[in-house]
Amino acid sequence: MNSENRKPKAERRPKPETRKGPDRATRLPGGIAPHSEFGIRISFGLRGSAFGLGLRPERGTGLSRHTRQENSVLREITFGARSLFGPQRLATAGSRAPFHHKHKERKKRMKIQDVPQVGKLGLTVTWPARNGLIRRILAIPANPRTGPQLVIRQNLASQAAAYDQLTDAQQEAWIAAAAQIQTKPTLGQSGPMTGLQLFTKVNCAILAIGGTPVTAPPAKPLLELLPIDALEITNAAGVITLRLHTTGSPPDGTMLRACAPQNSGWRRGVGYRLLGTLGSPVSNYITITPAYTTRFGVPAVDTRVFVSVNANVDGYEGIPLAFSARVPTSA
Repeated sequence: MNSENRKPKAERRPKPETRKGPDRATRLPGGIAPHSEFGIRISFGLRGSAFGLGLRPERGTGLSRHTRQENSVLREITFGARSLFGPQRLATAGSRAPFHHKHKERKKRMKIQDVPQVGKLGLTVTWPARNGLIRRILAIPANPRTGPQLVIRQNLASQAAAYDQLTDAQQEAWIAAAAQIQTKPTLGQSGPMTGLQLFTKVNCAILAIGGTPVTAPPAKPLLELLPIDALEITNAAGVITLRLHTTGSPPDGTMLRACAPQNSGWRRGVGYRLLGTLGSPVSNYITITPAYTTRFGVPAVDTRVFVSVNANVDGYEGIPLAFSARVPTSA
C-alpha cells in the first residue's frame, strides 16, 4: 500500500509532567494525600487537637491506622494541657481515656524548672521540695473531721470572732505589738504581722496547752534552748518504752509532737501531731510512752519513731527540736 494514500495520524497532546493530584502510590496510609492542589500540605494551619480540643467523630465512623497513630502522638503532646485543665475530659480525635486513667493522672507529681513559686495557680499547686519545684494537679484534700481537727478549727474560729469583740484600744495594742514581729518567710519574703494574726496565733497556742486566752498582748519572752538532748527507746521482754533524756527541767507548757512510726531507713518525720505537754523529769528522763501509744499505738520492732518538742511561753512558741530512734529487738 502506498504511503502517500495513508491518512496522517492526529497530533497527540503530550501529557503534562505534573498531575492534578497525587496518585495512589504517593498517598499516605489511610488514603491521606500529603499535599493539596495548591502545593500546600493539608495539615497547614492550627489544629484544634494540638490544644487538646479535638472533635469526636460521629458514631460508626471507622478510623484508619494512621489516624489512630496520630491520635496517640497528640495525646503525648497534650499532656501539659491535661495538667493545666485538671480533671476535665479533653478528648482527642476519636479517643477518650477511661476514668480510672484520669484518676491516676490527678495523683501525678512532676518536677519542673520554673521561677521560684509556691501555692495554687489555676488548677495546679506548686511547692519547693528538697530537690526542686514540684507541681501537681489541684485536688481537694480529704476531710475526715477527726477530734483534734475539729478542736483546732473551733479554736481558730472562736479567736477570730473574739478579736472583733475587743475595744479599739485593745486592738491598737495588738496591732502595735504585731508590727514588731515578722511572718514566716516564704520564698525569701516576709512582712509584719497584723493584729488579728498575732491575737489568733497567741491565743490558739495558749488553748493548745489548756490555758486561758488573753485580751492584752503579752510581752515576747526570751526563749532558751530546751534541756532535752535525746530520745531513747527500750524493749524489755516485748515492753517498749519511749523516754526523752533531759539535762534540766523544761519550762511548763513544753509541747510534744510526734508522727506515726516510719521505716527504719527514714531520717525525716512526716505529719507531726500534737500529743500534749511534757511533765517533770524523773532521774533526767521524761516518759512519753502513754502519750505516743494512745495516738499511734505501740511501734513495731525495727521501725523508727520521730518526736518533736518546743517551748510555749505565753503563747509564743520556740524553735522545735526533733529526735528519732529505732525500736530495738527484745533484750
